[in-house]
Amino acid sequence: MELDVLVRDGGVGRGRVARPAYTKVCCHCHERRAPQDFGRDRSRPDGLACRCRTCEHERYLRNRQDKLPHMYDYYRRNRAHYLTYFQGWKQRRPDYSREYKRRGKHTAKHRARVALEMAVAAGRVEKPDRCSDCGTLTSASRLHGHHADYGKPYEVEWMCPRCHGLRHRFSWLRNRALKEKPAAVERAT
Repeated sequence: MELDVLVRDGGVGRGRVARPAYTKVCCHCHERRAPQDFGRDRSRPDGLACRCRTCEHERYLRNRQDKLPHMYDYYRRNRAHYLTYFQGWKQRRPDYSREYKRRGKHTAKHRARVALEMAVAAGRVEKPDRCSDCGTLTSASRLHGHHADYGKPYEVEWMCPRCHGLRHRFSWLRNRALKEKPAAVERAT
């Protein structure tokens, strides 16, 4: 690592210290570059890789082009093993699979969400620019689709995050009140 020193103006005795500006020479292209142009390598004394990011990227692309035919060949030869292994992986480790965690008992909800997202992306369902509850102008990317019935994934109310949260909170309170009501009636009789 070579060291260039930047001398600041300010004179002697004014409390100003010359700060070193570190540069490093790439071992591949031999260009002098700033430390942020190098990746990290903790095994090296300066903690930086010897190749700059540009040279490292070129090396990666070259390597990948050389390895691709071998990788495809290996996959073709071992395709049956890969398929059986990956098909059973989710059943063997459901706790590691985000999709299994996310779905769990909410499979219908997940299917409805995915169907709606795909329909919006394909242009079959159009998002409005206003909340259906409060009428506030909201960007389409922030609007939430509220499903009243998960069996009908394309029938949604488009709401701003605030109204959607309120809708769920009030439905939770309403459901809770309905569950507690019979107990209150029994106590009165």
